[in-house]
Amino acid sequence: MKKITVVLCIFLFSALNAKRIPPAEVKPLRLGNLEFRAVHFPQANPKGLLNGGYIEIREIDSNRLVKGMFTYHVKIYEELERDVQSVFITELSFDSSKNRIVIRNSAKQVFYLDPETFETFE
Repeated sequence: MKKITVVLCIFLFSALNAKRIPPAEVKPLRLGNLEFRAVHFPQANPKGLLNGGYIEIREIDSNRLVKGMFTYHVKIYEELERDVQSVFITELSFDSSKNRIVIRNSAKQVFYLDPETFETFE
């Protein structure tokens, strides 16, 4: 009985102290010869910015990076842990009626990207 209690306590303690689970993979979006990919932990992330909101645009045929960019930024609160403040992209889709890419994130926000100029807007 003592062993079961100890194992249960260790399991509960580790579960309570666990960090945020990693974000789910986002299906890439293909338009013409370009593929738009959500990159959750980009190497291009400057120090001080949170993870999330970053996409890579690559040529499908060559996998050449056309552009890497943040589509939105998240305000950082120094008194909170950084990993719980990250807001990750959850979905990339294409709105053909308005010729724009729709970017949804874990904060239920929606942003748009012009697939020709790569400009973002809300």
